[in-house]
Amino acid sequence: MALNNSSILIAPTLAATAGTVITMINDGKTVRNGIHLIDAGSTDYRTMKQITAKATPPPLQGGMYGMAKNTVSILSPSIDSLGRIQFNKLYFERSVHSEFSAADRVILNALGAQTLFDADWSTFWTTGGIL
Repeated sequence: MALNNSSILIAPTLAATAGTVITMINDGKTVRNGIHLIDAGSTDYRTMKQITAKATPPPLQGGMYGMAKNTVSILSPSIDSLGRIQFNKLYFERSVHSEFSAADRVILNALGAQTLFDADWSTFWTTGGIL
């Protein structure tokens, strides 16, 4: 489906269901303002799923606060048909003003999450289609 006229919900209840649970644990790697997590059940480091999460507080600039920034990077390596490791990545960032309410932050997160799994967006993620 085209992104134009796609529909997503405002303030929905989102939940992941079914699937297989993997446990992400801190591997001790130093990440400024963040944490680095790895799949605790992975036996092959070459294809181990990894998540890096960072939270940067809003800077104080000229007596005013700027934008807080939260980023998540998910790495899911795979080995291609020629035996090379390919580093597949999903990266997202949220920047919000310090006066943007907690409730509005939750709504913004839900809007962003829906663009990753909503059926209206599936063609965009699988083939890059926007029309």
